[in-house]
Amino acid sequence: MFNAIYQERGAGIVYSNHIKLQWHLNRVGPGWSSDYTAGEKKNNMYREVDQKISHLRSFKASLFLKIAEADLKDDKGEWLRSTYD
Repeated sequence: MFNAIYQERGAGIVYSNHIKLQWHLNRVGPGWSSDYTAGEKKNNMYREVDQKISHLRSFKASLFLKIAEADLKDDKGEWLRSTYD
């Protein structure tokens, strides 16, 4: 599915939603992911707005290769030891 979106739409990053299981309430429903607004996309505000996406996320390797080495290090120049999502 993700490859088709990359190929057909020329996307650089793709995300979807998740299913929220609430066993104790006997409920299943959609997760909390939502689309970015046109203004947020146009103004590249992905880091300025509240988190809108969850799993599953994917991005093109060409974007990964553009990450600066400094972005993977802390303020002291040490490699980041872990990540989160």
